[in-house]
Amino acid sequence: MSEVLADRSPEAGAAAKPSFSNTISDTIESARARRKLWIAALLLGLVAALAWPAQRVFRLPSVAYDAAPSSPPTRPAPSAALIDQTRTVWRRLDATLEPCDQAVAKVDSAPPAPGQAPAAARRALTARDACRRAGLSLLAMRPPQAAGGSERAAFNEALARCQYLYVVEGNSYARLAEALRTGAEGAAKFEAWANVKDTNIDALGCRTGFISAARQAGLPPSFFEAAAPIKPVPATRSTRRSRA
Repeated sequence: MSEVLADRSPEAGAAAKPSFSNTISDTIESARARRKLWIAALLLGLVAALAWPAQRVFRLPSVAYDAAPSSPPTRPAPSAALIDQTRTVWRRLDATLEPCDQAVAKVDSAPPAPGQAPAAARRALTARDACRRAGLSLLAMRPPQAAGGSERAAFNEALARCQYLYVVEGNSYARLAEALRTGAEGAAKFEAWANVKDTNIDALGCRTGFISAARQAGLPPSFFEAAAPIKPVPATRSTRRSRA
Protein backbone atom coordinates (compact mmCIF):
# COMPACT_ATOMS: atom_id res chain seq x y z
CA MET A 1 0.00 0.00 0.00
CA SER A 2 2.83 2.29 0.90
CA GLU A 3 4.42 1.46 -2.48
CA VAL A 4 1.30 2.42 -4.36
CA LEU A 5 1.05 5.62 -2.46
CA ALA A 6 4.68 6.23 -3.12
CA ASP A 7 4.00 5.99 -6.87
CA ARG A 8 1.25 8.56 -6.58
CA SER A 9 3.35 10.96 -4.56
CA PRO A 10 4.18 14.40 -6.07
CA GLU A 11 7.79 13.40 -6.58
CA ALA A 12 6.80 10.36 -8.66
CA GLY A 13 4.35 12.45 -10.73
CA ALA A 14 7.00 14.99 -11.35
CA ALA A 15 9.32 12.27 -12.54
CA ALA A 16 6.68 10.89 -14.92
CA LYS A 17 5.79 14.22 -16.52
CA PRO A 18 8.96 14.57 -18.63
CA SER A 19 8.36 11.17 -20.23
CA PHE A 20 4.80 12.12 -21.30
CA SER A 21 5.92 15.51 -22.63
CA ASN A 22 8.61 13.91 -24.75
CA THR A 23 6.07 11.56 -26.30
CA ILE A 24 3.78 14.41 -27.29
CA SER A 25 6.70 16.37 -28.73
CA ASP A 26 7.83 13.41 -30.80
CA THR A 27 4.29 12.92 -32.11
CA ILE A 28 4.02 16.57 -33.14
CA GLU A 29 7.38 16.50 -34.93
CA SER A 30 6.40 13.34 -36.74
CA ALA A 31 3.15 14.92 -37.89
CA ARG A 32 5.01 18.01 -39.08
CA ALA A 33 7.48 15.89 -41.07
CA ARG A 34 4.66 13.97 -42.74
CA ARG A 35 2.91 17.24 -43.57
CA LYS A 36 6.08 18.62 -45.16
CA LEU A 37 6.46 15.44 -47.17
CA TRP A 38 2.88 15.68 -48.45
CA ILE A 39 3.35 19.36 -49.32
CA ALA A 40 6.54 18.59 -51.21
CA ALA A 41 4.82 15.77 -53.11
CA LEU A 42 1.89 18.05 -53.91
CA LEU A 43 4.18 20.80 -55.23
CA LEU A 44 6.13 18.32 -57.35
CA GLY A 45 2.92 17.01 -58.86
CA LEU A 46 1.72 20.55 -59.59
CA VAL A 47 5.00 21.43 -61.37
CA ALA A 48 4.80 18.26 -63.44
CA ALA A 49 1.19 19.00 -64.37
CA LEU A 50 2.11 22.52 -65.53
CA ALA A 51 5.18 21.42 -67.45
CA TRP A 52 3.50 18.63 -69.43
CA PRO A 53 1.26 20.84 -71.63
CA ALA A 54 4.18 23.21 -72.30
CA GLN A 55 6.30 20.28 -73.37
CA ARG A 56 3.61 19.22 -75.82
CA VAL A 57 3.27 22.76 -77.21
CA PHE A 58 6.95 23.65 -77.57
CA ARG A 59 8.33 20.26 -78.53
CA LEU A 60 10.18 20.47 -81.84
CA PRO A 61 8.93 18.15 -84.55
CA SER A 62 11.11 15.14 -84.97
CA VAL A 63 12.82 14.79 -88.32
CA ALA A 64 13.79 11.42 -89.58
CA TYR A 65 17.53 11.27 -90.24
CA ASP A 66 18.44 9.87 -93.58
CA ALA A 67 21.85 8.29 -93.29
CA ALA A 68 22.15 8.13 -97.08
CA PRO A 69 20.83 11.41 -98.58
CA SER A 70 19.21 10.99 -101.93
CA SER A 71 21.11 12.35 -104.92
CA PRO A 72 19.45 14.93 -107.18
CA PRO A 73 17.47 13.48 -110.06
CA THR A 74 19.65 12.87 -113.07
CA ARG A 75 18.67 14.30 -116.43
CA PRO A 76 18.27 11.70 -119.13
CA ALA A 77 20.99 11.74 -121.75
CA PRO A 78 20.01 13.49 -125.00
CA SER A 79 19.12 11.25 -127.87
CA ALA A 80 21.38 10.83 -130.89
CA ALA A 81 18.77 12.60 -133.02
CA LEU A 82 18.73 15.62 -130.70
CA ILE A 83 22.52 15.82 -130.73
CA ASP A 84 22.72 15.68 -134.54
CA GLN A 85 19.89 18.17 -135.05
CA THR A 86 21.29 20.61 -132.50
CA ARG A 87 24.68 20.46 -134.21
CA THR A 88 23.02 21.20 -137.56
CA VAL A 89 21.05 24.17 -136.22
CA TRP A 90 24.10 25.50 -134.43
CA ARG A 91 26.19 25.42 -137.60
CA ARG A 92 23.45 27.10 -139.60
CA LEU A 93 23.16 29.77 -136.93
CA ASP A 94 26.89 30.42 -136.95
CA ALA A 95 27.04 30.55 -140.75
CA THR A 96 24.11 32.98 -140.84
CA LEU A 97 25.66 35.36 -138.33
CA GLU A 98 29.23 35.25 -139.59
CA PRO A 99 28.83 37.81 -142.45
CA CYS A 100 27.47 40.36 -139.98
CA ASP A 101 30.27 39.66 -137.53
CA GLN A 102 32.89 40.13 -140.23
CA ALA A 103 31.33 43.37 -141.48
CA VAL A 104 31.13 44.74 -137.92
CA ALA A 105 34.83 43.99 -137.40
CA LYS A 106 35.68 46.25 -140.36
CA VAL A 107 33.80 49.26 -139.01
CA ASP A 108 35.86 51.88 -137.20
CA SER A 109 35.70 51.46 -133.44
CA ALA A 110 35.89 55.24 -132.94
CA PRO A 111 35.04 58.34 -134.98
CA PRO A 112 37.35 58.46 -138.03
CA ALA A 113 39.89 61.14 -138.74
CA PRO A 114 38.89 64.11 -140.90
CA GLY A 115 38.58 63.12 -144.53
CA GLN A 116 37.94 59.43 -143.76
CA ALA A 117 34.27 59.75 -142.86
CA PRO A 118 32.98 58.71 -146.34
CA ALA A 119 34.92 55.44 -146.27
CA ALA A 120 33.78 54.80 -142.68
CA ALA A 121 30.18 55.45 -143.73
CA ARG A 122 30.46 52.84 -146.50
CA ARG A 123 31.74 50.25 -144.03
CA ALA A 124 28.87 51.07 -141.68
CA LEU A 125 26.40 50.57 -144.55
CA THR A 126 27.94 47.18 -145.30
CA ALA A 127 27.49 46.19 -141.64
CA ARG A 128 23.92 47.48 -141.74
CA ASP A 129 23.01 45.27 -144.69
CA ALA A 130 24.83 42.18 -143.37
CA CYS A 131 23.30 42.36 -139.91
CA ARG A 132 19.79 43.04 -141.15
CA ARG A 133 20.09 40.15 -143.57
CA ALA A 134 21.28 37.87 -140.77
CA GLY A 135 18.41 38.85 -138.51
CA LEU A 136 15.78 38.34 -141.19
CA SER A 137 17.26 35.00 -142.23
CA LEU A 138 16.80 33.70 -138.70
CA LEU A 139 13.04 33.99 -139.07
CA ALA A 140 13.05 30.76 -141.09
CA MET A 141 15.28 28.85 -138.64
CA ARG A 142 13.59 26.22 -136.49
CA PRO A 143 14.74 24.46 -133.31
CA PRO A 144 15.77 20.80 -133.30
CA GLN A 145 12.75 18.61 -134.00
CA ALA A 146 13.80 16.06 -131.39
CA ALA A 147 13.63 18.67 -128.60
CA GLY A 148 10.49 18.37 -126.58
CA GLY A 149 8.34 20.60 -124.40
CA SER A 150 10.30 23.16 -122.40
CA GLU A 151 13.52 22.38 -124.27
CA ARG A 152 11.94 23.28 -127.59
CA ALA A 153 10.56 26.49 -126.07
CA ALA A 154 14.07 27.42 -124.87
CA PHE A 155 15.49 26.92 -128.38
CA ASN A 156 12.68 29.01 -129.88
CA GLU A 157 13.32 31.81 -127.40
CA ALA A 158 17.06 31.78 -128.15
CA LEU A 159 16.51 31.95 -131.92
CA ALA A 160 13.92 34.73 -131.57
CA ARG A 161 16.34 36.72 -129.44
CA CYS A 162 19.08 36.29 -132.03
CA GLN A 163 16.75 37.52 -134.77
CA TYR A 164 15.84 40.60 -132.75
CA LEU A 165 19.41 41.45 -131.68
CA TYR A 166 20.85 41.31 -135.20
CA VAL A 167 18.10 43.38 -136.77
CA VAL A 168 18.58 46.00 -134.03
CA GLU A 169 22.32 45.91 -134.63
CA GLY A 170 21.79 46.49 -138.34
CA ASN A 171 19.58 49.48 -137.57
CA SER A 172 22.24 50.96 -135.31
CA TYR A 173 24.77 50.82 -138.15
CA ALA A 174 22.25 52.54 -140.42
CA ARG A 175 22.12 55.45 -137.98
CA LEU A 176 25.90 55.50 -137.71
CA ALA A 177 26.28 55.60 -141.50
CA GLU A 178 23.89 58.53 -141.65
CA ALA A 179 25.78 60.37 -138.92
CA LEU A 180 29.06 59.83 -140.77
CA ARG A 181 27.58 60.88 -144.09
CA THR A 182 26.11 64.11 -142.76
CA GLY A 183 29.07 64.94 -140.52
CA ALA A 184 27.03 64.95 -137.32
CA GLU A 185 28.67 66.57 -134.33
CA GLY A 186 28.00 66.89 -130.64
CA ALA A 187 25.28 64.79 -129.02
CA ALA A 188 24.10 63.24 -132.31
CA LYS A 189 27.59 61.97 -133.11
CA PHE A 190 28.12 60.60 -129.60
CA GLU A 191 24.72 58.89 -129.57
CA ALA A 192 25.35 57.16 -132.90
CA TRP A 193 28.65 55.66 -131.76
CA ALA A 194 27.35 54.72 -128.30
CA ASN A 195 24.33 52.99 -129.83
CA VAL A 196 26.60 50.89 -132.06
CA LYS A 197 28.74 49.79 -129.12
CA ASP A 198 25.68 48.82 -127.08
CA THR A 199 24.18 46.71 -129.85
CA ASN A 200 27.53 45.01 -130.46
CA ILE A 201 27.63 43.92 -126.82
CA ASP A 202 24.00 42.78 -126.90
CA ALA A 203 24.64 40.68 -130.00
CA LEU A 204 27.10 38.56 -128.02
CA GLY A 205 24.10 37.19 -126.13
CA CYS A 206 22.79 35.47 -129.25
CA ARG A 207 25.18 32.53 -129.27
CA THR A 208 25.32 32.28 -125.48
CA GLY A 209 21.53 32.06 -125.42
CA PHE A 210 21.56 29.16 -127.84
CA ILE A 211 24.25 27.42 -125.79
CA SER A 212 22.12 27.80 -122.67
CA ALA A 213 19.14 26.24 -124.45
CA ALA A 214 21.30 23.32 -125.56
CA ARG A 215 22.57 22.85 -122.01
CA GLN A 216 18.97 22.77 -120.81
CA ALA A 217 18.33 19.99 -123.32
CA GLY A 218 21.11 17.95 -121.74
CA LEU A 219 24.02 18.62 -124.09
CA PRO A 220 27.39 19.00 -122.31
CA PRO A 221 29.68 22.01 -122.74
CA SER A 222 32.13 19.84 -124.66
CA PHE A 223 29.51 19.57 -127.43
CA PHE A 224 30.34 23.08 -128.63
CA GLU A 225 34.06 22.51 -128.37
CA ALA A 226 33.75 19.47 -130.61
CA ALA A 227 31.59 21.36 -133.08
CA ALA A 228 34.52 23.33 -134.51
CA PRO A 229 34.91 25.36 -136.69
CA ILE A 230 31.95 26.96 -134.92
CA LYS A 231 32.90 29.78 -132.52
CA PRO A 232 30.58 30.52 -129.57
CA VAL A 233 31.94 34.09 -129.27
CA PRO A 234 33.64 35.49 -132.38
CA ALA A 235 37.06 36.96 -131.77
CA THR A 236 36.26 39.75 -134.23
CA ARG A 237 33.72 41.25 -131.81
CA SER A 238 35.90 41.01 -128.75
CA THR A 239 38.99 42.58 -130.32
CA ARG A 240 37.05 45.42 -132.00
CA ARG A 241 39.62 45.79 -134.77
CA SER A 242 39.22 49.02 -136.67
CA ARG A 243 39.79 47.40 -140.03
CA ALA A 244 40.30 43.91 -141.42
